Amino acid sequence: LQTDNATQAVHVGGIEVIDPGTLTLSNTDLAALADGFTSIAIARGLGTAGLTIDPQGVAFADPVTFRQHGKTGVITVLGPVTGTGDASLEFDAGATFLSANLTTAGGAVSVDYARLNTNVIVTTAGGDVLFNGDVADQGTGGHSLTINAGAGDVTFMAKVGAKTPVLGDVVVNSSGVTKLNKGLQANSFTTDAGGTTEIGGGQIRTFTAAGVHFGDPVTVNSSMTINTRNGGSITFD
Repeated sequence: LQTDNATQAVHVGGIEVIDPGTLTLSNTDLAALADGFTSIAIARGLGTAGLTIDPQGVAFADPVTFRQHGKTGVITVLGPVTGTGDASLEFDAGATFLSANLTTAGGAVSVDYARLNTNVIVTTAGGDVLFNGDVADQGTGGHSLTINAGAGDVTFMAKVGAKTPVLGDVVVNSSGVTKLNKGLQANSFTTDAGGTTEIGGGQIRTFTAAGVHFGDPVTVNSSMTINTRNGGSITFD
C-alpha cells in the first residue's frame, strides 16, 4: 500500500480524508484487509513526506511494516498501534516519533531511531523487541520507556538516551535476554528478575535517586562504567 511517488504523505487510521497530497488509509480501509496476509507494507521505503498514525490508533491482524526513507523519512505515531494474532510491528524510517503505546499478542516489535514524545509502553506477550537505532527523548525530556516482553528478547543496538533532554525511567521486563549494546543515559534503568542482561560496553549514567537496578544476572562483554547521580544506587539482585 503506497503512494504514486515518494513525495506524497501517508495517513493511517481515522476517517477518510480527501487530500490529493496525502494517501489516507482510513480505519474502514484497514478493516477491509482480510486476516491471512504474510505481510503488509505501508508507504514507500524511500518516502520523504512522512507517515502519520492517526490519534484514534490502528490495529492489524497480520505482520505490518511502516516505511519511510531510512535517513530523512519520519514516522509519527499519534495513536496506539496494536497487533493481534500473528501480527508484528516494524517501523523503518530515519526517525519514529512515539506518542502512543505499541502492543502485540506475541509478535515482534522493531523500531528504527525512536523519539519519545510521551511515556511509552511496548508490550509483546513474548515477542522480541528491537530498537535498531538510537533512542532519544523529545522536548523537555523525562519521558519513560517501559518494555513488557514476556519471554521475548529485548535489544538496544545503539545508544539509549542523551545528556539532554534526559530520558525518563527505562524499565525492561523480560525473561529472555536484554542486550544493551552502546550504553544508556536516563533518569533510571531497571531490569526485572527474569532472564539475563548483556552489556556491550559504553556507559550507563542515571540522574535520579532510583539509579540502576539489575534484577537478573548480568554479563559485561566489554569495558564499561556505571555512573549514578543525585544519590542513585547501583543494585544487583
